Amino acid sequence: MPVEYGELVREYNASMTYPDKVKTITRNRVRIVSLRVIGRVKMQMPVDTGAARARWGAEGAAGGIWEETDEGMTITQGADLEPHEYINELNEGSSQQAPVGFIDAIAFKAEQELIQELLSDYDVL
Repeated sequence: MPVEYGELVREYNASMTYPDKVKTITRNRVRIVSLRVIGRVKMQMPVDTGAARARWGAEGAAGGIWEETDEGMTITQGADLEPHEYINELNEGSSQQAPVGFIDAIAFKAEQELIQELLSDYDVL
């Protein structure tokens, strides 16, 4: 089976763009899934004063945490409230409005979705 040199060069050049494409796809997918997490946490967040719900993942808001590191490959989100243990206490079941581990469950589900969606995204490369 003959191989055309021009086709081989084109295929090689196309393959050199894959790492950049993978980074871009991953960065975008991490952001999409992280934004989904914000919505899910806010929907399940117990409400007393509404401070935790309002601040969760709100970049730029007082006490809102949204931090992108590793060139956007890692996103940390949350809410910084006084006392600092407040969010942990809610996640541990201090309120009857949300089940124990509700944030952990949302994070686990998001991780599984991220893996499946990335595999699907990479399948088209």
